[in-house]
Order: sequence, then C-alpha cells, then structure tokens
Amino acid sequence: MSDKADLELEVPQEKVDEKRGGRNLMVLGLVAVGLAIVTSVASLSIYYATGDIYLDRSRPGFISDEEVEENKQKQENNEKTYVFAPDGMMDKEVLDEYLEEFDKVRNEAKSAAEAFSADALSDDNLGISE
Repeated sequence: MSDKADLELEVPQEKVDEKRGGRNLMVLGLVAVGLAIVTSVASLSIYYATGDIYLDRSRPGFISDEEVEENKQKQENNEKTYVFAPDGMMDKEVLDEYLEEFDKVRNEAKSAAEAFSADALSDDNLGISE
C-alpha cells in the first residue's frame, strides 16, 4: 500500500523542470532590468555631479542665436571655399575662376611646413588661428 501512495504523490521530473525554467527566466529578466536601472542612475548621477550636463551643447537653447549667426557669417566669409554657380553653367570664365582659386590653395599647401614636421599641425597651417 505504501508503494501505491508513493506513486500517486510523485510529480514527473519534466513538470518540475518546466516550473523552474519559467521562474529562472523571470529572475533573469528582473535582474537584467534592475542592472540597467542601476547603471543608468549611476551614469546620470556622475554626469550631473561632474558638471558635464552644463557643457552639453546639443541641448536646445544652449547655444545663443548670436553665436549661431556668427558661425554662419564665418562660414560665408571663408575665402578658402569655392562653389560653382548653382545654375550649372560651365564656361571658360567659370573654369578660369576655379583654377585661380585652386592655385591659391595649392600654393598655400606647397608653402606650408613639411608633412611630417611638428609645424604641420600648427593652428596657422590648419587655418584655424584667429
């Protein structure tokens, strides 16, 4: 009789494994979400504590409209930029003008310091001095 009672109370091993697998998957998901939240909070608190949040120039309104206008004017006044006419007409006069601008840039490049010298990356040679 005890053999019969033992047989009725036994649960197949497959069903026990299925219950554990579902629980393990749920625990894994909760741990992953918890870890993501903890690391996000830690990184944002460091971002705020170091003051980098105030240097983020991608935030809207951070760059004043005056600075934007100055940058646009500097780009428009840049003498090193040559653009063909937007209408696409190409004649000898346009080609001569382009070659003249090209020669200016080429002569400037030739007069620059040697390619592997320390002066090659100076502000003047790169054209970023003010």
